[in-house]
Amino acid sequence: MRFEFEFEKVSPEGDLREKVIDKLASIAKYLGNVAEDFRVGFLRIKKRPRWGYRVSLRIRLPGNKEVFAEARAKELLDAVDQVKDQIERQLVKFFEKLKAF
Repeated sequence: MRFEFEFEKVSPEGDLREKVIDKLASIAKYLGNVAEDFRVGFLRIKKRPRWGYRVSLRIRLPGNKEVFAEARAKELLDAVDQVKDQIERQLVKFFEKLKAF
């Protein structure tokens, strides 16, 4: 799976991208049968002094559908974990509906 990053008030230096990609790698197992064109995640990371990090992830799916999740946390990797859990639940629900037809 490929991710496109957008950073706001966060410096993408060091191994930040690699840590985030490693955390989100488990999402790819849900997209095993999906065409490569749809295996792109749009990830936005913002940092604010008041509430810490805001991470949002959007993945487009076949049939003009998409899954979206957003989380806030003081630590970046905590927010990424929350987003990953939300996206996994949505993907499971989406593919279960497809199997029903």
